Amino acid sequence: FERGSSRPGGHGLGLATVKRLAEAHGGSVSVRTHVGAGSTFELRLPRAALALRVAAPATEARPS
Repeated sequence: FERGSSRPGGHGLGLATVKRLAEAHGGSVSVRTHVGAGSTFELRLPRAALALRVAAPATEARPS
């Protein structure tokens, strides 16, 4: 992320939308704030589809 500028007239709905989308996909959003230094936002999404594809054993026997 890059530091953005505050825009007058914003609605403050961005993080609420990100949180809702993350949770809908089984993920989460967190924030760490360092007074005087800024905040760090972390978006976590699961890799379930990849894990299932990698962990699935081969079920077909190959002819010798």
